[in-house]
Amino acid sequence: MDTTKTTGPLAAPNPAQGALCEREISDSLAAPNPAQGWLLNEIRQALSLRKPQADSLEILAKVAGEVWCGALGDRALPDLAAQLEAVQKVCPTVKGFDHDFCSLCFALATGVGKTRLMGAFIAYLHEAHGIRNFMVIAPNLTIYEKLKADFTPGTPKYVFSGISAFAGNPPIIITGETYQSGKGV
Repeated sequence: MDTTKTTGPLAAPNPAQGALCEREISDSLAAPNPAQGWLLNEIRQALSLRKPQADSLEILAKVAGEVWCGALGDRALPDLAAQLEAVQKVCPTVKGFDHDFCSLCFALATGVGKTRLMGAFIAYLHEAHGIRNFMVIAPNLTIYEKLKADFTPGTPKYVFSGISAFAGNPPIIITGETYQSGKGV
């Protein structure tokens, strides 16, 4: 087993909050349960995730396991304080959230594949927790157009390529242009 350690890729959305997860993580970071470990491996392999992406996906799985699965089954913890406490079980250095909802930021270097990681997160949260709706916000028109292409089935960089759950039933992508049409309703 490789025990190479890296600094966790999770960072606070607001630098004033401090790093969310500056602890060391290893290749042996355990998934919340064996079934989710299988799912993580499937996503990791299907999307050919690099180590920083795989580490981020495992952190998300652990946080989601605490926030959504705790004592409540598949429902989120009822209040922000309980969600913060659950996140702190995985990343003890978390001080708080920037908003009135559980929010995390994964800081990865340029070119590592944040769009692919976004696809991995969506696939994991959909399959493991039944979450069906996601909002992706782009900082500018260039990235918006790139994201639309990357989330469109059949395109060269399709982010869900190889994800069996989406092979026959790909997600419906609602864009700024198609929102008013009621697409996906």
